[in-house]
Amino acid sequence: MSSDPASIESLHVLYQSDDYIIVDKHWDIRIDSKMWYEKQTVQMQLQHHFPLLADPSTYYGFRSYRCKAASSLFDTTFVYSGRTHQLRVHCSAIGHPIVGDFTYSLGADDSPYRMMLHAYFLHIPLEPQHLLVTAGDPFVPAVDPKWVSQRLLRTLNATIESILEQRKTKEKEREVAKREEERKKKSKQPRVEEQSEEQRRACQEWLSEWAGD
Repeated sequence: MSSDPASIESLHVLYQSDDYIIVDKHWDIRIDSKMWYEKQTVQMQLQHHFPLLADPSTYYGFRSYRCKAASSLFDTTFVYSGRTHQLRVHCSAIGHPIVGDFTYSLGADDSPYRMMLHAYFLHIPLEPQHLLVTAGDPFVPAVDPKWVSQRLLRTLNATIESILEQRKTKEKEREVAKREEERKKKSKQPRVEEQSEEQRRACQEWLSEWAGD
């Protein structure tokens, strides 16, 4: 995405269904804001593009939602004006704010035209089929000539393929562990024949006691 300013129209919808809307927001726009001077937010863009989903009675102006657990992967492969490209709040917490992050650098990092943070790939483990969405790579010399490749560990596509393969392996391992746990539970339960024999013995003992009375 270029350095052009945000507008009410600059909302790139990557995926839309009855349950999800996934967007690639402009880099220079907030998700939401209650400040009167914030004229451009993703909240306002969504209200503009999807008026039927707007609900002023909710905090964010849209109907209720559920959040899923999430994890992030980032790969340091480029530098910008001599500094390493990294990820946000967790990076700031360990003393390494993202390049161009004016807020978390306490106003010191004001050289780049934007904060260098971008979600390239999103994976939502839905059933029966996982949802996979990519947003493209804005950090290329064609968009910003200051981007210079120093050393390429692996391409973005190779990184994504590796992530998906690792997750497939983990899912298979969890499925195997689940089947093994079910097998163990079943092995601890008495077989039907054993239950029937035990019931016959109990019934015979009861009849014998009853006949003796």
